[in-house]
Amino acid sequence: LIPYTSTLPELVKTYLVVKKTEGLSDGTLDNYMRILKLFFKWAQKPPEKIEANDIRMFIYDYQKHRNVSDRTLDKYRETICWFFHWAHNEEYISKNPGRSVKAIKHEVKERSALSQLELEYLRKACSNNRDRAVLEFLYSTGCRVSELVGVKEEDINWADKTVHLFGKGKKHRTSFINAKCEVALKEYLKEKKGESDKLFVGMRAPYNELSKAAIEKIIRDLSEQSRISKRVTPHILRHTTATQAVNNGMAIEDVSSLLGHANVNTTMIYAKVSKTKVHNEHMRCVI
Repeated sequence: LIPYTSTLPELVKTYLVVKKTEGLSDGTLDNYMRILKLFFKWAQKPPEKIEANDIRMFIYDYQKHRNVSDRTLDKYRETICWFFHWAHNEEYISKNPGRSVKAIKHEVKERSALSQLELEYLRKACSNNRDRAVLEFLYSTGCRVSELVGVKEEDINWADKTVHLFGKGKKHRTSFINAKCEVALKEYLKEKKGESDKLFVGMRAPYNELSKAAIEKIIRDLSEQSRISKRVTPHILRHTTATQAVNNGMAIEDVSSLLGHANVNTTMIYAKVSKTKVHNEHMRCVI
């Protein structure tokens, strides 16, 4: 018996190329590759020899030695099963070993948007025009960090208060800047330095464009400097945009369009209508 030594089968490489052409981000592809590489290194079998119990035993063994959460473990299961689902559909393998591997139950934490008061505390924590502009842009547009990183000055149309975004899934979309965002951006642009055409850049030479990590640090620092007890991320601001929009009467379909979601059901995860609004609507409608 010749031992199986490949840690990344050719079929996995084909799968990743296909997913790349379908528009998956480099970060997602790297994550897929890492998980599948771990699995096949552990299994010591080619894809066509894998059985359902191999996937189950890998999950069991990984949790035993890494002590990861059930949520993380289910993400590993999901990634592995997606690969085999694809391979079977494309007729590379005769059966799908992931079909009978059940999802791992885990607690789904409710995503917590900021209250209006918490948002004001974040605004108050801004000590410079650049950080204030980043905060207001994230909140007004509801954009993803990956979309913000790519925004150029020319992507803003000041006449109609729109901004062109390009990001997840290599999709283009339009969002909007409110009055606070417009004021913050114009104050920041008065003092912006360097030759970069990107909207947000560093405050010291050579004034390079801000990376995803740099933007996340700006929001994390604002969170720590404010009087907010919860940990704030750019994604929490995206939740906040959606929740505030729904609570103030925007139709869920319009919120979905604002966030760039292909499916309204995805938007429902973000847009948590407050209990107060539900209570008020109940008193008004259920008489």
